[in-house]
Amino acid sequence: MCTSGAITKIFIDNNGVMEVTVGTLAYLNGNKDVYSVLTSAFVANKLVYIYAPNCQPGTSMGGFAVR
Repeated sequence: MCTSGAITKIFIDNNGVMEVTVGTLAYLNGNKDVYSVLTSAFVANKLVYIYAPNCQPGTSMGGFAVR
């Protein structure tokens, strides 16, 4: 697990890649099928757990869980 907490910011760039920020750490997600889940978690202030093969901020998340 790379980080967990409430999503503080969501941004979709011109290429359609969603940047999800949890606290001060941002990770990328290009899977449009899950954008609604991440947006709902943001609006409802749910806890999000982000997993990635490389936990460096600014890299692609490998997966996530919402609680």
